[in-house]
Amino acid sequence: MTKKQKSFLISTLFHAILVVVVLLVVFPVYFIFQASIRPGQTLYSTELSLLPTTVTMENFRYMLQEKPFMTWMRNSLLVAGLTTISTLLIATSAAYAFSRFRFVGRNFW
Repeated sequence: MTKKQKSFLISTLFHAILVVVVLLVVFPVYFIFQASIRPGQTLYSTELSLLPTTVTMENFRYMLQEKPFMTWMRNSLLVAGLTTISTLLIATSAAYAFSRFRFVGRNFW
């Protein structure tokens, strides 16, 4: 096997693995999206299909009008924001402390 053939084989194998990984990541997202636009009665059916037979926005209407979704979203954003700010403050303080601390192996890099 020549070097060019070996390189082509490795490249093909790498791309095949990459396609499989992308499908493993994208398929659950697609499945959740598909489930969100299907009617509630069809969610638990044993029939499997990649494309929904009927499309409805009823699930979104239900969440936005009959549940306190915006309150839940606000609470989630508040928790995420406060967590991010506190993590940045603590990490910045720790980084400053490590930059001033003299320890063995400090100049390794």
